[in-house]
Amino acid sequence: RRCKAICPDYVVVNAGINGQHAYNIFHRIDEVIACKPQWVCLMVGTNDWKGIFNPVWGEAGVIPHNLPQVPTEQWYVSNMRATIQRLLDSDQALQVAVLELPPMGEDLLSRANRLVDHANQVLSDLVADFSESKRVTLVATNKALKEHISSRAGSPCGTLPVPFESCFDIMGKAYAKYFLLMQSWDTIGRSYGYHVLCDGIHLNDTGGQVVVSCLMELLSRTDAKTK
Repeated sequence: RRCKAICPDYVVVNAGINGQHAYNIFHRIDEVIACKPQWVCLMVGTNDWKGIFNPVWGEAGVIPHNLPQVPTEQWYVSNMRATIQRLLDSDQALQVAVLELPPMGEDLLSRANRLVDHANQVLSDLVADFSESKRVTLVATNKALKEHISSRAGSPCGTLPVPFESCFDIMGKAYAKYFLLMQSWDTIGRSYGYHVLCDGIHLNDTGGQVVVSCLMELLSRTDAKTK
């Protein structure tokens, strides 16, 4: 909706499904290809990397998401590489935007976010492997989200943000506040000390707007080159 509001000339299809892993995305990417897109934007990996961060979470996701194994870094890279290659092979004009993963919690120095930094370096290296195609672009969404967090002095509710390790403790409460109390994702995020997240793992409205702005900048640059 945000993309459509900012740039009404684009037809935007949201193919994201909460909880899925890079493996799931690869196995349904043909559904996206069937839409004959000019651009495919991939923000894929938070569920893989949170399972790497906490192996108990990784095990818990295997059955619900029909995974053949627990997430590992190597398996993540393999699925992402296969997904990008499948997209490039499907249409010689198709462009792929690979978005950096967002923070996990908003303590930017935490172990969780050190892992996210590593994950985004892995993505950067992967995108570099496709440099000859000139059709795969890394979008610095994590950098933009961190800059937004750092530009806001202190927590919005006056306390430290809830640690990432507690995200599953507050996720259900966050959904209840949204669907039952009709609170905005920004309001919910503020109640837990977050600026760009609503529950420590999902973006709130502000975080979503930061990501959309990064994408619109990329599309604007691309449009300018083709004119």
